[in-house]
Amino acid sequence: KKDDSNVKIKVTNQMLEQAIKENDGKHLEVCIKVLDAKGEESYTLTVNTADVKKGNKLYVCEKDSETGEMILVNSKTYKVSKSGNINVKLEPEKDYVLMNEAEMRKVSNAILKTVALEKKKVQISPKEKFKIVLQHEFNMDNVESITYLNDKKEIVTVNKKGAVRGKKQGIAIIKIKVVLKNGETKTLKSRVIVK
Repeated sequence: KKDDSNVKIKVTNQMLEQAIKENDGKHLEVCIKVLDAKGEESYTLTVNTADVKKGNKLYVCEKDSETGEMILVNSKTYKVSKSGNINVKLEPEKDYVLMNEAEMRKVSNAILKTVALEKKKVQISPKEKFKIVLQHEFNMDNVESITYLNDKKEIVTVNKKGAVRGKKQGIAIIKIKVVLKNGETKTLKSRVIVK
């Protein structure tokens, strides 16, 4: 189903040039309040004027207004047009930051570092169940998908939600592939011993 609540903005070169001019010709971060069709504030978009250059590729993150934490929004690349403009369409009631590739890489790497398992090794008995859990420091809002691959289906079963059940004695390795909203991936391994 198409979501029509998203609000589009065209960040123009003229807008940013005016801000730079008012800042004695120096680049700066500009926070744009984006209004909906009723003229009410929909969301904010912060952009560094130095990043909005012809051909540059930019990325969007949501910025948590309380913690300042960056949260991935999508895998989309926003390309600055030949005329120096950029079109962005985002969900209302959030604060966003438009960033360059190097900044996005830093955000992505910081998020990937938090992708870890609560337990890398688990021992269970046949018919016993447990759920594979990522560490609580990891923000699930950054996740596009998680898949679980089992190398020994005769030893354990695992469903799409990470619920594992022992079948018979042995050792199985379950690979957990975490795909972030920006397309980055990390694969973890959980060793399950059934005794």
